[in-house]
Parts: sequence; structure tokens; C-alpha cells
Amino acid sequence: MKLPEVEVLSKHDLDGLKERIGSAELPASDIALIIDLIAAVIWLVEELRKKRLSIRRLMRLFGIKSEKARDVIKGLDGKKSDKNKDAVKSGEKNADKSEKSGPPGENKNGHGHRSASDFSGAVAAPCLHDALAIGTDCPDELCGGRLNALPPGKFIHVTGQAPFSAALFEQEKLRCNLCGKTYTAPLPDGIDSRYDITASAMTAVLRYGFGLPHYRQEKLQDCAGVPISDSSFFDMSESVADAGVKVHQHLVYLAGQAHLIHPDDTKTRIQEFRGYEENGRTGLFSTAIIAFYKLFQIALFFTGKNYAGENVDKILQHRANDLGPPIQMCDAHNKINLPKKYAVILANCLTHGRRQFIDIRQDYPEECKHVILELGKIYENDRLSEGMADDERLRFHQDCSKKIMDDLQSWYKSQLENKKVEPNSNLGKAFNYLENHWHELTQFLRIPGCPLANDIVERLIKSYALHRKNSLHYRTQHGALIGDILMSLIQTAIRAQVDPFHYLTELQRYKSKAHQNPEAWLPWNYLQTILAIKNDAA
Repeated sequence: MKLPEVEVLSKHDLDGLKERIGSAELPASDIALIIDLIAAVIWLVEELRKKRLSIRRLMRLFGIKSEKARDVIKGLDGKKSDKNKDAVKSGEKNADKSEKSGPPGENKNGHGHRSASDFSGAVAAPCLHDALAIGTDCPDELCGGRLNALPPGKFIHVTGQAPFSAALFEQEKLRCNLCGKTYTAPLPDGIDSRYDITASAMTAVLRYGFGLPHYRQEKLQDCAGVPISDSSFFDMSESVADAGVKVHQHLVYLAGQAHLIHPDDTKTRIQEFRGYEENGRTGLFSTAIIAFYKLFQIALFFTGKNYAGENVDKILQHRANDLGPPIQMCDAHNKINLPKKYAVILANCLTHGRRQFIDIRQDYPEECKHVILELGKIYENDRLSEGMADDERLRFHQDCSKKIMDDLQSWYKSQLENKKVEPNSNLGKAFNYLENHWHELTQFLRIPGCPLANDIVERLIKSYALHRKNSLHYRTQHGALIGDILMSLIQTAIRAQVDPFHYLTELQRYKSKAHQNPEAWLPWNYLQTILAIKNDAA
């Protein structure tokens, strides 16, 4: 369909149009609706002209948004055939299982009720019988037995409160009637500032962990009768970042030693750089990276003028000389994802290759269905290989997945060679995407420990997207650095199954020690460090 010739109106012309519409004898609601519709059409056409939006992607906004096989295949041929049921189930469970999975401990299947063991932060409150005890007679007069102990019953009672509470200490003051000196009662031990380190840790977790901006925290606290300004919240967050800056630097160093790196980019805004241009570049990015170091996942954020490849260079500059290049799993935008200074073993995301067919499934139902079902078998095999050692998993995929991938490649090549598909059509472009990146897409068949997809970091970058959605932008590069430090510490702690609130609190409590010896204050070993300090003190 040919796009209509819609003139992009200037502000003066648009204001004139609004006045002419307003002079018509229409209800105010109709006038507002017409104006909004005109603005929407102008925006839509302009986005299409700039190729920032396609009709197909626009249609996805109003159609099925899930990429699960059961959703995308449904309706392509009316009714699923029996022979495809197993493959569809594989696609349902695994092709996009990343949307269900997350850091360890998340998304447990069940009936929805949380067991008492999940409430690790609850304060135990023993409830004892008033008149009964171990060894006393049974209250049933006809029984005659004695009471023995059983494991206690557990009942969870949850109360509500504002994130920040305050205590008002009224210090007694005495003054001498002769010399006039005033004597003020001292504050309790440990009370030396207005804002406790727990308050600073909480505001950092709320904003940089769960996307609640400082100004919304201010409004919430005003309603609760404990007013705290957003500038005070920022100062508290800054103090937490200062306590953790050396630990963050050490995490960057450890990420440089990782055997597997997942980077991804998203756009960001920093007011300080508004309108900048440097060597022809104007973009600002926030890069999320997950680095697998030994048994741990290190989550890092870098916000500024550098894109993913440059930020990967930033962490690989710390890599030990005796280590070989790490595996880098990313999408196929290799121009911006690949580092320039350091070598990596490139692997591309199979989910992105699958998505090429998700987008065009309505136009080419049979071909897209075939690809989706075949890739669903690969994801099912990957699920079955969970828990295997890297070498064992590699052999399993070579035995069970290689033939599927080889047959798929032969099939789409024959489609192109036999001219059943126009190379410049959307389906031909999807086939060519697979062919152009086939080696990188199938690295899991050659390299031990190579994953199938980059979903893990795409989930991570959603935490930044939530922050960006609620806070809109950073004001300065310094503010962005604070966000990077705190997001990195919080998300790394979550992946180490550590309470980020407690972790940030202790980093502040032992700030000087964390600066002197940051390798002892990582999320997975700081509790042992605190225990050793307490034992030495005892």
C-alpha cells in the first residue's frame, strides 16, 4: 500500500489548524479527539519515512505479542496436526522460556501460596501454650497420655509500613542558673546522622533495583508523614555508590576474566550531553553485560557515549594474558557489539534468528511454521541438557541437535536455489539472515559452554528500561555513573541469591574495609568476611 502524502506541519501551521477546528460547531471532546488523531497520523507517517517503524512491527502492537510456539503457530493452518504436537510443546516450553526464567530463585511454579521458608526476612515470634508444656498430662480427660513436642506450626502475618520511618529523639536540656551553661542529653549509641545507612540502602534499591524514582519516593513519604526531599534521596544513593565503588571496580576486573560474556545495548538520555556530536556520533547508550566468572554471574551496566563493543573492550583490558579469548554471545549487530581491541569467540543469538520468522509468519505460514517447529526441537534438547557438564552438553547437542540444524540449513538453501522463494522477499531475507550468521548461530555445536541465545542479558536490560521509563533520563554523566554502580551491585547480588538491601547496608557499615580489600566484599563472600571480623573481635 502506498503511503499517503502527509505534509509535516510546522508549529505555526498546526496552531492555525487547531483554531479552525475549534471554530467549528463541535463538542470540545470531538475537537480534542480530532486534534489528537491528526497528531498521531503525522507522527506515524514520519516514523515510517525515517524507517524507525514498519507496518509489520506496528501490527504486532495490536496482535499476538508472545513468541511462544503455541501462540505464533495457532491459526497458521487452522488446526495443529498430531505429528507436530510434540514439536509444538517443545517450542511452547523452551523457544521462549527465557521470558519465564530469571535469576536463581525466581519464577517457581506452584499453586501461588508462598511457604513459610520463603520468608527469610521474617522475625520469629514463638507462641507458647499458657497451661500446657512438654510432659504434662493430655487435656483430654479420657486419654491419660502425656504431651510430646512436635515441629512448631508456622503462620505468617504481614504488616505494612512506609519504606522509611523516623524516630524523634527528645534530648533533655539542662541549664545552670548561675553560669548559664547548657547540658544536652546524648543521643543513643549509633545515632550520629539524620539518615541511617539502612535508609540509604533502601532508597538505592528502590530506585536502581526496582525503578521507583526519588521524586515518587518523596511523594510517598510525604503522605506517610515522614517527609524526605528527592535531593536528600539522591545524596543517600550517592553515599551508597561511594561505599561500593571499589567493589564495582573489582567486579569489572573479574568480568574481564570471564569465560562467557553477554552484552546488549539500549538507548539512553543524559541531559548533560543533549545535542552533542562527536566524530559524527550522536547516540547515547546504556550497555548491560552479564559475565560468567567461575560459578558466578556478574551483572554490569555502562551508560554514556560508548556502545556495547567499546564497553566490552573496557572490561577485557583487565584480562590475564594467559587466558584465551572469551565467548561473546550477542545479537547479530556485530558492528557495534564486537570489541575492537580484544579478540573474542563470537556467537550469535538463535532466538533473534527465530524472530525473523515470527515477524512474517502470517505471510508465509507453512515455511515459518516449519522453521519454528524445528528450532523448538533444539530448545527442547537444550532443556534436556540442563545440569550437564559443558563437554557432556556439547556431545549431547552434537548427537541430537546437529542433524536437525543441518537438515534445516539444507531445506532453506533448497528453497532459495530452486527459486521457490524470492531472495529479496521477507522470507528470503529471513533465510539469508540464517545463512549469513549460520556459523555464529551454531557455535553451541562446536564450543563447550556456548549458550543458544542472549536472552539472559535482554532480561537484565529490562531493569534499566524500567528505570528509564520512570525517571526519563539522567541529568549528568556523574548521575549515570552512580546508577551504573548501584544497578551493577544490586543485580549481581540478586544473581548471587543475596538480599541487595542487606548487602548495600553492610558495604556502608564497613566502607573503609571494602575500599581496602574489595575482593573480600563481593556479594557471594561478604557474609563470610563479616563473620570473620566478628570472630576476631570476640
